[in-house]
Amino acid sequence: MSLHFFVSEYSSTFDNYLKFLLEHHSELNLPYDFAMKLSFITSPILFGKVILCVDEEEHRLEGALGYVYGTGANDYQDKDICQIEVAFCKSSLRSTPLFLRGLKYFTAFVSEDNKEVKQIQFWASAEDHRLRRLFSKIDAMQRTEVGELDFYKISLDALKSYCDRFFRKR
Repeated sequence: MSLHFFVSEYSSTFDNYLKFLLEHHSELNLPYDFAMKLSFITSPILFGKVILCVDEEEHRLEGALGYVYGTGANDYQDKDICQIEVAFCKSSLRSTPLFLRGLKYFTAFVSEDNKEVKQIQFWASAEDHRLRRLFSKIDAMQRTEVGELDFYKISLDALKSYCDRFFRKR
């Protein structure tokens, strides 16, 4: 299987993104009702970007990441913040190498696409101990527990440095 990441720029791929995430909305581990989940899924189409992970051989969508520049609380004017709204990969494909490849693609694209970005942030369920373990491996990642959610933030430079550790030329 050959997986490829790319930024969605066409309405047809936005349709695939929406269909894919709606089919898997119960697996997103977002502790919200459906209407709120839908707003997180759709906001990257309106205010940000969508990155897709596709099986090139089967032409099948296997994962998606949606993010926005700025935050809704500040009417998306705080462009120094990149907020990940949703990230999902089919469970059968989840692995550390794929996670790192996706993270590397994401940080490289954001760095080129919006020079203002200094911070990456996102929210996750506080009950998802698997994610807590995963993100605790990134030394510079800061986590704050806010009720049933964990708020994570890290500088873009620190996240790029973390990725670079795994992709150094030998």
